Amino acid sequence: MKSPFFSVIIPTYNRENVIERCINSVLNQSFKDFEIIIVDNASSDGTINIINAIKDARITLIINEKNYERCYSRNKGISHAKGEYLCFLDSDDFYLQNHLDYLKRNIDTDDDRYEMYITNKLINNEYNNETKESEFHNYHDLSFFLKHAIIPARVCIKSNVFEYFKFESKYLIVEDTILWIEIANRFEIRLLKEPTVVYVIHENNSVNIKFNTSRKRLKGLKLFFKEQRNIAKIIGRRKINETLNRCYFGIFEHYKYKNWKFKQFIIILKSLIKFPRYSFKHKLKLLISIFISE
Repeated sequence: MKSPFFSVIIPTYNRENVIERCINSVLNQSFKDFEIIIVDNASSDGTINIINAIKDARITLIINEKNYERCYSRNKGISHAKGEYLCFLDSDDFYLQNHLDYLKRNIDTDDDRYEMYITNKLINNEYNNETKESEFHNYHDLSFFLKHAIIPARVCIKSNVFEYFKFESKYLIVEDTILWIEIANRFEIRLLKEPTVVYVIHENNSVNIKFNTSRKRLKGLKLFFKEQRNIAKIIGRRKINETLNRCYFGIFEHYKYKNWKFKQFIIILKSLIKFPRYSFKHKLKLLISIFISE
């Protein structure tokens, strides 16, 4: 049996309200040579029933015996994939109808030159029901991935790349960013301007401010740069410090959301001590605001 050109890997957990939209966005692609591998992370709602109700031979459903973190599900999907190129799609996001066709046309034109492609995205904000196109940024060096969050839905990777790399759970929250950096450090990549995926902003996004993901991001990045000193050297200390400094601001915003004023004070004080050269005036303003706010 001929292997599909694309494998689309969809990890999911308790997404009964959006999983059908996600799957249908793949089934409705204008380019039809693909398989869908859905890895359910032991959902406790109706997600599995909805998936089973969709009858299409291109869908493979894998159900984890217990709830793991998302790296496990993505890697499990990768291990079952038969496609020449692997695509990823979080179950709360979705593809536009031309996503796979757009990738295939560029892959054919490039004559096997690139191992990773990144399309642009639309951003759908469920809070105000607005959709806008994300600003396109050209790739310049590895620090690109520290400045610009690349959601998995935008990424298409040649299958042989996963002989060398995988999603690492020890870098939780930034495991995708770190994988993109590792791939770009070793292989050729290409950014494509057209938006072909939709990133949905909603209350339960993993990066929502209420979850304090900036603390996990800080921990994961610090560990990565400690372990991968060669990559850290390529990126440079200044750009790394700028990135870590931004994590402290993210933690501050979470504490502000919680109205934990003492923790706001401590985290800004820590960032002043660790990174006194970065955003110094802004940090002072934040410290003042903590004490004068009601």
